[in-house]
Amino acid sequence: MANPTHTTAATTDEDRANPSYLNHLATHKLLDDPAFIAYLRYLRYFARPEYATFLTYPGPTLNALELLQQVSFRKEILSPDTVMRLAEATAKASIDRFAAHSA
Repeated sequence: MANPTHTTAATTDEDRANPSYLNHLATHKLLDDPAFIAYLRYLRYFARPEYATFLTYPGPTLNALELLQQVSFRKEILSPDTVMRLAEATAKASIDRFAAHSA
């Protein structure tokens, strides 16, 4: 049975892999909030294999979480070009994952 704490954190973490949501967080200044940044650092435990299993899309999720650790990315995600580039990369990763599981 899944641990509800990890499942909830994983769901929240996967939302953060959505480029539009990341832009929303930046637009509303959450990515400037030290407490929120500390929470993002805390969520890095999902990179450990025993916790990554709780993620549906570990690649894009962990990539976004790692990008959010960078001050420069937290500023860049305000740009529509950055959102689009990240959305395209996330879509490609999803397609590749589906293709790998279908083969």
